Amino acid sequence: TYTVTASPAGGGDDATFSLSVDISGAVTVTVISAGSGFTDGETITIADADLAGGGGANFTFDVNGVTAVSDRVAGTYNISSSDYTVSGSGSNATFTVVVDALGAATVNVMNTGSGFSEGDVVTIPGSKLGNATGADLTFEVSLENSFPTSRAEMPSDISIRTDAGRTAEISITQGMMAGQIAEQINSEIGQLGLKALASNRLEIFDLPNGQIQFDLFGKNSEATSIDLVISNNDTEELVSEINSKSLETGIVASVSGIGAILLTETDGNDISLQNFIIGSGNLSARQIDKFGEALQSSPLEIASGHHLISGGQVELLSPSSFELTIGGLLRRAVRQVLIVDL
Repeated sequence: TYTVTASPAGGGDDATFSLSVDISGAVTVTVISAGSGFTDGETITIADADLAGGGGANFTFDVNGVTAVSDRVAGTYNISSSDYTVSGSGSNATFTVVVDALGAATVNVMNTGSGFSEGDVVTIPGSKLGNATGADLTFEVSLENSFPTSRAEMPSDISIRTDAGRTAEISITQGMMAGQIAEQINSEIGQLGLKALASNRLEIFDLPNGQIQFDLFGKNSEATSIDLVISNNDTEELVSEINSKSLETGIVASVSGIGAILLTETDGNDISLQNFIIGSGNLSARQIDKFGEALQSSPLEIASGHHLISGGQVELLSPSSFELTIGGLLRRAVRQVLIVDL
């Protein structure tokens, strides 16, 4: 499968195509972006060099359906889960489609839904774009910003050696979060005099005025939906809305500045935010340690359709120095305190 671009003969914006070549050399063309300036009957030539340069003939095909594309009505359309078909089993995604004066369409993902696979083809009927005679809009699914289906695994179990020469191994299984790892450490090596404390603090800042919507996950298995409008960079209402669900999520919010909030997971386990819808612009996020310092040198920038997972930290306390090994990396706590990011 090859992704190629082609320019209209009379000038305009390039179109982008996905070309799938089978073992016999037959080619299937899927329009990814229609471009502008093409005319019905115009011949597009794709050089053999763009198809891996196997020595075959150039591939040509004729344009048609441009008139139908221009029949789309300029505007912004909210596409619900019942307004499109998909080649795979994905469902519940929603989109905003912006159609310009020439009928060219730009798709924004508002809710990523679930069950989609890389390369699935979504088809939105022309009737959903202002005119029943308008061309259908098709595009392929890319999972670049999709929510992961499993949690990353630690590189190895944890080995600890105290200054007195006592050693212990802590078994960590895939999917364990910071709070669960702290519990495991305390249950397995508490007799060595070490204590593990878990924490997770996530600051969301540069919150723009306007609608903010996302699904919040902490200890809850079903989404807790947050949906409100921020005015004058005041985040008090957002904090109150999140705290009204704290018994479900285990997440507590506080105002950390103008247009900013701090989320704290009380057990130190993951904070997950999915399916962002941001009325205008983007927002930023960073993890914060117990001293109020940022853990990342650069914050994350979050846009509509993105997701965010904040893993916690485990702090190890001991009355004496000790060594900890993870994935072959040795770390020595000379001040009786060691913090491990997860």
